[in-house]
Amino acid sequence: MLACARSDENLECVKSLLQFGANFECLDEFGNNVLHIAAMNGNNKIIDYLSKNLKIGIFARNKNGESALSICETLNNDEGSKILQKYMEEYDTSKSKAQLLLEQLEREEKAGEESKDKKKAKKWRNKVNKISKAEGISVEEVEKRLAAEAEETKNAAENQKKLEAQKEKQAELDEIKRREENRKLREQIKRQEEQEAALERGRLQKEEQMAQQEARRAKEAQKEKYRAEARQKREKEQAKKEQSKPEAAQGAPAQKKERVKSSVRPAENNVDSRTPRYQQNAAQ
Repeated sequence: MLACARSDENLECVKSLLQFGANFECLDEFGNNVLHIAAMNGNNKIIDYLSKNLKIGIFARNKNGESALSICETLNNDEGSKILQKYMEEYDTSKSKAQLLLEQLEREEKAGEESKDKKKAKKWRNKVNKISKAEGISVEEVEKRLAAEAEETKNAAENQKKLEAQKEKQAELDEIKRREENRKLREQIKRQEEQEAALERGRLQKEEQMAQQEARRAKEAQKEKYRAEARQKREKEQAKKEQSKPEAAQGAPAQKKERVKSSVRPAENNVDSRTPRYQQNAAQ
C-alpha cells in the first residue's frame, strides 16, 4: 500500500487494494502513513482520493512531527495543500456536527427525565386526591400517611439491604473459615504424607543396610569356604610329600652305589688305563 502511494499512476492499484481490504493504516519505519508518502511524492490524485474516501490520518504526524499538510507546504505543493485543507475543514465541520448531535441527545434525555418526573408527580396527586375523596380526609393527611408508608417501605428496603449485606458478609466469613479449614487439612495431610514418606525411606534404608550386611556375610562365608578348601588342598599335598620322603630315603643308597660302580671303567688285559695308547698296543 505504501509503495503504491509513490506515484499517481498507481491510483487504480490503490483503489483495488482498498476494495480488497488492504491495511491503509500501516506505517513505515519513519512513522509515515499513506498520505505522508503521497505528499512526499506530490501525488495529488492519491491525496484527494484517500482524503475523500478514508478521512483518516489527515492530522497524523510522523516521527519527525510532520503532517501530510506540512510536507505539501514544505515542497510548495499548493494543490495538495488545498486538498488537505479542504478535507480538514470538512472533518472539523463533521466533528462539530457530531458535538451538536451529542448535546441535542443530552437535552432530549434531560427533557425525558423531566417528563417522567412530571408524570410521576401527576400520578402522585391523582392518587392522593382519590384517597382523600374515598376516605373523606384532607389531602395533607393522605400525603402524611403515604409519606409515612413510603418511609416505612424505604426503611424496610434499607433493612432488607442491611440483612442481605450481613448475610453476604457472613457468607464471606464462612467462606474464609472454610478455606482456612481446608488449608489446615491440606497441611495436615501433607505432614502425614511427609511422615509416611520419611518412615518409608527409613524402612528402605534399613532393608538396604540389611541386604548389604547379608551380602557381606555371604561374601565372607564364600571367602572362608575358599580358604578352607585351599587349606585342605595344602594339607593333602603336604601329606603326600611326607609319604613320599621314606621311599626316597630307602632307594637313594642303592642308586648311589650303582652310579659309583658304573663310573669306574674295568681294565682290559690288566693294562692300566693311565698307560699311553701306543704302549698299550705294544703290550698287546
